[in-house]
This record gives sequence, C-alpha cells and structure tokens, in this order.
Amino acid sequence: PGDREYIVAEDESGNILGLMGLREPEDALLKLATTANPIELVNAYVSSDKKGQGIGKLLLEKIQEIAKNNGHTEIILNSGPRYRESAWSFYDKQFGNRIGELKDYYGPGLSAPVWHKVLAM
Repeated sequence: PGDREYIVAEDESGNILGLMGLREPEDALLKLATTANPIELVNAYVSSDKKGQGIGKLLLEKIQEIAKNNGHTEIILNSGPRYRESAWSFYDKQFGNRIGELKDYYGPGLSAPVWHKVLAM
C-alpha cells in the first residue's frame, strides 16, 4: 500500500510462507543511515511453522537485490521489543552489529535496536 513495496514467498499451493517490504526510511532511522540513499526494511515475516528453513534469508537476499537495483545504497531497519525472541537473533546474524537504538520508540521503556547493511554498488 502507498509508499511500500513487498515481496512474498509462497509454496507451490499458493500458501504464504513469508514476506518483506521496503519503504523510504522514517526520520528517526534516516539519522542513523551511513550512506546517501538508504531504504528501510519493514514488515519482515516468516510463518512460525517455516522458521529455520531459509525462507527469511532468501527473502532478505531478494529484497537487497531489489533495493540495489533501485539505486539504494543501504538497508536500515529497527525491530520493536516484542520481537526480541523471534527476530533479533535473525537480524544479528544477517546484519551483524547493531548500529544504534531508538530510545522509547514504541513507548516509554520500549526501545528498538537498529541494524543496517551497506549495499555494494
């Protein structure tokens, strides 16, 4: 919808296995970007019964390819505290060290770590 572009992974029967989206970064994230033309990763999801099967990694590879082909120089994202157990380790593995934290981003005491990946041009 609107300012977002999504990719969706489906099985041969058309069941959705996962999705990821891109949009222009919010101002809070833009301040942490390290390159001239970043894009924000949003709404990353893999069905709970399909986690650990490489779907997230494949989606992320495709989203990086799309971002790069659209002239973006960096992917940046944050993840709220409710995803601490379900997503943060994936982002740590795929993006490496966290580059910052958005204090109280999701409400008082609900801060969000920030990751990024510079895209080779």
